[in-house]
Amino acid sequence: MFLVHGNLLWGNIDDSIGLAKENPRGISHVLTIDAQPVKELDNLSLHVKFVQALDTPFTDLLDQIEDCIQFINVGMDQGKVLVHCTAGLSRSAFVLIAYLMKMEEKPYTEAYNALKSINANMCPNVGFVQQLQLYEKLNCKIKPSDAEYRNYQLQNTARMYTVLGDVSKVKSFIRSSHHGLLNGKIVYKCRKCRSLLYSENNILTHSIGTGQGAFKWRKRNAKNNNNQQHDVSVCSSYFIQPLPWMESVIVGNVEGKLSCPKCNNRIGSFNWAGSQCSCGAWITPSFQIHRNKIDESK
Repeated sequence: MFLVHGNLLWGNIDDSIGLAKENPRGISHVLTIDAQPVKELDNLSLHVKFVQALDTPFTDLLDQIEDCIQFINVGMDQGKVLVHCTAGLSRSAFVLIAYLMKMEEKPYTEAYNALKSINANMCPNVGFVQQLQLYEKLNCKIKPSDAEYRNYQLQNTARMYTVLGDVSKVKSFIRSSHHGLLNGKIVYKCRKCRSLLYSENNILTHSIGTGQGAFKWRKRNAKNNNNQQHDVSVCSSYFIQPLPWMESVIVGNVEGKLSCPKCNNRIGSFNWAGSQCSCGAWITPSFQIHRNKIDESK
């Protein structure tokens, strides 16, 4: 068991199980980040928070971090807190690095090195490292409406779906996208029947690709093959978040067509593995709506 500072301790599952026999440090709160809760803690007079999480690059801990930090703060005010996972090297390290970033306003690298100096064996997996780097970009504030955070959630959902076949994650994300549809100032409607399809809040921005040079030679325009950058407005499609009206089509299929839910006019396509924009950028996952099928309205 390691002392991070003050009333905050860091350990592994053996340290947690050991509290059933003795608690010489006077730990009052235990935060467990693991596949299963620690049953040995059930009958103890401890405050226990369990976060179910596997130690894989696909596991989303960023979604849980605010609740974890709040639990640690309350626990430190009332006593001492033990944060642990199975080995005490990856999942618990993620939570503690994020805690130092938020509460002590440390940059990611400084927080990482601070914990590394306490336990040299610490090694959060690559997925957790990417989440911590995003957390830093978000100024350690998780806002569900933030475009960059939503894009992260979508990419993680796509990985869970294509690699692990997790349909529940897809359905959850789709339903959460409805809020953005209702609150956009600029909305987009089917050109044929004028049915509302999505708003500006549902559009995913992307970096411009390398133009003609991004395509295979058979697709290049021989008259304009200079790889120059161009404005995103010339992209022939919008790439948007998956929305409730798509659910019956995109759940259970890797790729397919997208049609207006009212008039059934084809307006685009989807591919969970990604597709290429007319600017040359590769978008993953891809929910592509053709501009010439849509009208913008304010």
